[in-house]
Amino acid sequence: RTVVGTSTSTRLALAVLSEGLVDSGAPAWHNAGHTGAGVKVAILDVGFDGIDEVPADDLPTDLLEMAFDSDGIIDKLTDHGTQMAEIVHDVAPDAELILVTFADEKFAEVVAWMEFAGVDVVSFSMEWTDGPLDGTHWTAPIIQRSIDAGVAWVVAAGNSADKHHNGTTMDVDNDGWIEVTSGGIEHNRFTVYPGDKAEVSLSWNDQATDLDLCLFDMELLASDGQPT
Repeated sequence: RTVVGTSTSTRLALAVLSEGLVDSGAPAWHNAGHTGAGVKVAILDVGFDGIDEVPADDLPTDLLEMAFDSDGIIDKLTDHGTQMAEIVHDVAPDAELILVTFADEKFAEVVAWMEFAGVDVVSFSMEWTDGPLDGTHWTAPIIQRSIDAGVAWVVAAGNSADKHHNGTTMDVDNDGWIEVTSGGIEHNRFTVYPGDKAEVSLSWNDQATDLDLCLFDMELLASDGQPT
């Protein structure tokens, strides 16, 4: 297998604890001697932007970085992975951390490498919007094989709880528009502020049914309250 890109980071002073550390009960575990010593944790993410500017003590000094993609760059796209690494370090300050980015086509390879490297826990706070969204995504069997091999996976769940609609396709009034609520509402409104961006997707499990996803400016409504 091929691994592209490895590096270590130099960080600055002034550390800050995660806001939710006390609420999670982690300090009590620390006081009882459970600090993650001897545990190797991989933070699997799409980017670790700003990793070199993270204050000293917010991350381990011997941090290992691995890039399983074509450009071999660890600090790109987003600082989401950086934030996750800081949280994990606050919860388990003595755990060894490995920061890992990957391209989709390298996913199976990176999972196999983490097993080979002796990773005990994988923090994987990511989601895909393709596939059936029922637990049978193409990544699922790869992750399951890793779990069966003894690696513990901590995967994001519920992040889109208030950002999605899930239901049975209905067009009660036969007007060609699907109702998204039992009250007959045929649109789902959300706000995108200037400078922001939104990702909207539609997934359904009936291949014989042809559906289209339409986006409208809800400030422009017809007299009946429907989008124009």
